[in-house]
Amino acid sequence: NFAATKTLDRRITFTRDSFATFTDENGLVKYASNNVPRFDHDPETGESLGLLIEESRTNKFTYSTTIGGTGWTQQGTAADYTTNTTEVAAPDGTFTALKWQPSALPQYLYQNLSNIGTTQSTMSVWVRCPSGQTGAFNMNLYSPTQSQSGFTATDQWQRFTWTFTPQSQANVYPIVPTTQSRVYYIWAPQLEQGAFATSYIPTSGSTVTRAQDTPLITGTNF
Repeated sequence: NFAATKTLDRRITFTRDSFATFTDENGLVKYASNNVPRFDHDPETGESLGLLIEESRTNKFTYSTTIGGTGWTQQGTAADYTTNTTEVAAPDGTFTALKWQPSALPQYLYQNLSNIGTTQSTMSVWVRCPSGQTGAFNMNLYSPTQSQSGFTATDQWQRFTWTFTPQSQANVYPIVPTTQSRVYYIWAPQLEQGAFATSYIPTSGSTVTRAQDTPLITGTNF
């Protein structure tokens, strides 16, 4: 019973040839070393979800840990962006989120990605607003334009996702604010091929691939 024990039976061997992330019982994003199993939790309720087993995925955003800084193009007023804000802790407990308060709309933040292909993909990003506030936003691609609207951030961190099929290389906008002068806190954008989002894969200058999780029972025990 993985959800109850949060341990592996000794008859099970586990491998994963990369580090990976998971959510702990306090709702914080944590980091697991190579070959260390992950026991995931519901980020809102803290419920233990058991052993996390995922396929291999690649985050195609090359600078997910420095959103708004290195590797990103800011369109609009530079003073509206504050990287590594100390006003709120990011979902992993660090002060690495971007504070973005657009003084005028439209205003854009993007990476130009030549590697997105034309396979069904999912984009995800954590967003929140200050206490007592909400803010609307879209997710976009440009050239050709593809967009998903109707997202609303609250004063709690939430991970928002959009699944789509890209048509070509594009400027990729993980969040396009649609509420002027509202403060948005943003963290950990991810773009991966697949019909759903998987656990966060940090990047700092290049794409990063998380290896698949492989738990096995072999030999006479099996």
